[in-house]
Amino acid sequence: MKRIFNLLFHMILTISSVIFIFSGSAEAETRMSIVAFENASRVKDSSFGGGLADILLSELMQNKNYYMVERLELDRTLNEQGLCMSGVCEDSSASQVGKILNLNYIVTGKIIDASYVTSQRQGQTVNIGSGESSKTVTTTATIKVLVNIKVVDVETGRVVFSDNSEGQATSSVTINTDDGNVNSSTETWSFYAVAAREAIGQVALKIMTRIDPIEPYVMRVRGKEIVISMGRNDEIREGQKYMVVREGEPLRDRNGEIVDVETIKVAEVIIKRLETNSSYCEIKTRYKEEFIKPNGKSGKRNIELLEGDILRPINNLKSPLFGFKLGS
Repeated sequence: MKRIFNLLFHMILTISSVIFIFSGSAEAETRMSIVAFENASRVKDSSFGGGLADILLSELMQNKNYYMVERLELDRTLNEQGLCMSGVCEDSSASQVGKILNLNYIVTGKIIDASYVTSQRQGQTVNIGSGESSKTVTTTATIKVLVNIKVVDVETGRVVFSDNSEGQATSSVTINTDDGNVNSSTETWSFYAVAAREAIGQVALKIMTRIDPIEPYVMRVRGKEIVISMGRNDEIREGQKYMVVREGEPLRDRNGEIVDVETIKVAEVIIKRLETNSSYCEIKTRYKEEFIKPNGKSGKRNIELLEGDILRPINNLKSPLFGFKLGS
């Protein structure tokens, strides 16, 4: 009987330990959500702000350290609390709703501009009925979308990251030269989608490299190849590019307080081969450092790659613009 009791005791202890481990890992995730962007552009499509917020949410899900709370849940809480009802969300309101949802960070955005410039390409006359005709010109449009993103620390209410990002794309536009009207598709956000995705991709990459980043490290250096600590299970993909860096000297203010740490760029690499939990990278670029030769003259040499150096993504964007997940 005593043996059975001991067995049951150890089973309960083991199960409790597993539950603790899993609950601890969930608590360790950075909880984040995104408010629909304020639309201050000329495009009056009501789905523009929500569409860009959804794109950013999808991109931030690349970081396995983030737990992204769906916008439907966020919107429901905003409505219940009567916050951000005008489409403009103040930092204090964002912090308030973030505390309700137990978030660490909440992201707000503003579409500052969505515009295009055209260059004439081809004209034609179109029969519009009743013996009348209308002349149209098909042009190539250079489309630009400019967004501002803020990341608010829910606990303090402080903006910990802010960035303006611009995306560009080209598309065809048809203009009626009789009245100057442009094809109505330019009034919808889908016309600006490619440029918007580029802008969002740039800012998503910056957020992911600044807030609780995923950072594989160098496990082995062999000639022009290195092996890193993440692989197929972490959703690393062939063709992704990384910067190899290491921490240098601490940077101090005039009072001697450490305010930052120097980042030393060592090399740029590209993923060439995947294993389950590791990846093989080809070294594409080596950074150099100055040194003093035995004869007293200065020279330059490659900075040595070391085991333990960390990798940061350069531009892993999802297809066709962005890369795959940086972890899962």
